[in-house]
Amino acid sequence: MATKRKLLDEAGEKPPAKQPSYVGTVEIVAGTSETLFEVHEDILSRRSDFFKAACSSVWTKSKDGIIKLPTIEPGTTKLYIHWAYSGTIDLTVISSAEEANKRVPAR
Repeated sequence: MATKRKLLDEAGEKPPAKQPSYVGTVEIVAGTSETLFEVHEDILSRRSDFFKAACSSVWTKSKDGIIKLPTIEPGTTKLYIHWAYSGTIDLTVISSAEEANKRVPAR
C-alpha cells in the first residue's frame, strides 16, 4: 500500500516548496510581432504542464531551443511570466508591454 506524502511538518505547517534552480533558460517568441522573452526553464515547468511538456526534449524546444506562441499576444505572455515568477497578477504589466510595443512615427 502506498503511503501518502506528508503535507504538514511537525508544527502543522506546510514544508517549504523546493526552490527553483534558475539554471537554464528557454526563449519564448510571442505574437505576430515575434516578441522574444527569455525565461528560466524550471520556473515555467513548475507552473504549467504545457510549458513542462514544451521544455522537454520531446517537443519544439529540442529542435531549436525556442517555444513559439504565434497566437498569444506579447502582453499576455509578459503577464504570465510575471505571474510565474511572482505568484501575483499585475495588470499594469500588460499596459507597460503595450506601451513598449507602440511604434514612434518617423519624422
